[in-house]
Amino acid sequence: MNVIFCEECGGRNTVTADEMVRCREKPPVCSICGNVMSPETIISYDRDGTDLSTQAVDTSRYHLLVIDDDRFYLDVARTILGKEYRISTASSGEEGLRLALEVRPDLILLDVSMEGMDGYETCRKLKKNPELRHIPVLFISAMSEGENEFRGLEVGAVDYIRKPLQLDVLNARIGLQIRLKQLLDKEKEQQEKLKQSLHQFSLHAEQEQEKLARERNNLQTIVHCMKEMVSIQDTEHRIVWANQAALRTFGLSASEVCGKHCYRLFAGRTEVCAQCPLENNEGADVGKPVKIEREDTQAPPFEQVHVPLYDDDGTYTGVAHIVKEVTAWLV
Repeated sequence: MNVIFCEECGGRNTVTADEMVRCREKPPVCSICGNVMSPETIISYDRDGTDLSTQAVDTSRYHLLVIDDDRFYLDVARTILGKEYRISTASSGEEGLRLALEVRPDLILLDVSMEGMDGYETCRKLKKNPELRHIPVLFISAMSEGENEFRGLEVGAVDYIRKPLQLDVLNARIGLQIRLKQLLDKEKEQQEKLKQSLHQFSLHAEQEQEKLARERNNLQTIVHCMKEMVSIQDTEHRIVWANQAALRTFGLSASEVCGKHCYRLFAGRTEVCAQCPLENNEGADVGKPVKIEREDTQAPPFEQVHVPLYDDDGTYTGVAHIVKEVTAWLV
């Protein structure tokens, strides 16, 4: 039997296969509240990846386990509930635990008063088993409500129904639990897909980082092999990196060079180079070598190229200096 649940009131509605085929043209109407149910809100038991918008709930896919030592109620369950669901029955708590592990039902209907292991103890053992604890348990009992109902909910049951059973009430309670399970299953599936997507994204990000690191290392290797002095300065004109030619020329280590102002180290000056792009010198041709006079008049001038560095927004983040004539430093 195909069953759909109203998104407004949660009501349980039976539909034919033909009605589901035509659900886009003629949406089904809830028999309880009159709400018109759009195909997009119809939830399916989607284990095989079928389209949720065109498939109703096939209740025969759901497996119920009924545990009761009263043969009459077991016969009723097989006869009545068996028309819509797959049914397994057990006449004791011990047998019920064994069958639960074997068939892995979607819902367990459990009698409270049974000889030997009663329903409360059976429920406790179900909830202690990590392979079974996720299965909702619905208690059925001829005992009065109140303390017994509270005790049943306390040991992990999701609902409590009194005997003698009213089949319409029983069907409604079962339908509610099936719908809740269905929603939880769908949520878990979406969470798993999200985890997989995040995992794939993480792997891709790691691969990109590794690629960028290789490219950066390759670029640094190339720049270290250049005979020209190359250094990178931040927006405050402090050196943050220098190649081997620059370190050899000044006879300093990388840690000694970093943090020094470029105009002091290169030109021995107290002022910034007039051609520096960081000084908003829009007229300067940054691709053209410029002659830099050093503070020490006996030291020869040198040629330098300024290469401005930008971030993704086009804002200056620093500048690279390339000194063309290293030999001038040795004179």
